[in-house]
Amino acid sequence: MTQYKSVTVQTFVASPSLLTFLQFVEEISAQILKEEWERLPQNLSKNSH
Repeated sequence: MTQYKSVTVQTFVASPSLLTFLQFVEEISAQILKEEWERLPQNLSKNSH
């Protein structure tokens, strides 16, 4: 029989100003062509030099 540990999950509540900012970012990013997004590196943690 497999036993599982119980996990407590905290609920994330975003403030109205954060939601407004995220909506702003979404609106701006929607204006960028898909081809431009595809030109970005897939893994930004890699050194690009």
